Amino acid sequence: MPGAKLPVIARRIAYMLVCTSAAPFAVFAAGSTSSPNSPTFSPGFLIAWLICNGRKRSPIGGWLFFFYWQLYSGLLISAAFFAMNLQSYVPENFDNSRQFVLFLASSVPGLVLFAIKCAVGTLLLSARTWDMLKLLR
Repeated sequence: MPGAKLPVIARRIAYMLVCTSAAPFAVFAAGSTSSPNSPTFSPGFLIAWLICNGRKRSPIGGWLFFFYWQLYSGLLISAAFFAMNLQSYVPENFDNSRQFVLFLASSVPGLVLFAIKCAVGTLLLSARTWDMLKLLR
């Protein structure tokens, strides 16, 4: 029955609005002591939810699509930040070599693990096996 779906959709929209409006109300309740770096409401999550919710009947839809959305957008943003701060990875910018080694030891493992996660996630798109999923975990 198409008419029966309307209350379900209205409930989902109301639930989504209540959940996404809690953070902005908390920010407004903080008062006038907010800093210029205080978080504000971004419609990006709402757009992502609408797209992923619309694709939930697809083979790659819903939460899986949201996972890949986060994975590839994170890869794009990480690549952009890495390109903007490429000079930070040059040893001449550090006072001594020990600081450079500590910097690399703290930043490179996260980048490498994220690249591995992207590679395994991409392989999972073509080879959907349990062994590949365990590799991603």
